[in-house]
Amino acid sequence: MFAVLQDAIACFESGNARLVQEEEEWMSVDDDGIFSFNNVCETLGFNPEALRRGLLRWKANRERVPPEGRKRLISSKGKRSGKEKKRVNARPLTEADGR
Repeated sequence: MFAVLQDAIACFESGNARLVQEEEEWMSVDDDGIFSFNNVCETLGFNPEALRRGLLRWKANRERVPPEGRKRLISSKGKRSGKEKKRVNARPLTEADGR
């Protein structure tokens, strides 16, 4: 269910008009189906109405911001936005370290 919600948010933030419309429709349907927006949110411990309002507010704000200033709702699957990972030089602990 988390993957369903994560995919829906990714589609919502994609800016693709067709995908955004589909996700808005999915969020607005008052349905008791197992994968309905309300059921997915409630099962995961989210308030569906609050999430719905937040996503719609995010969309409205996004439409006012130029593309280069926009922030994503979901990070890029563990990647660090093109930044190099910081390497740590590990050394063995010695008695001088207090162990």
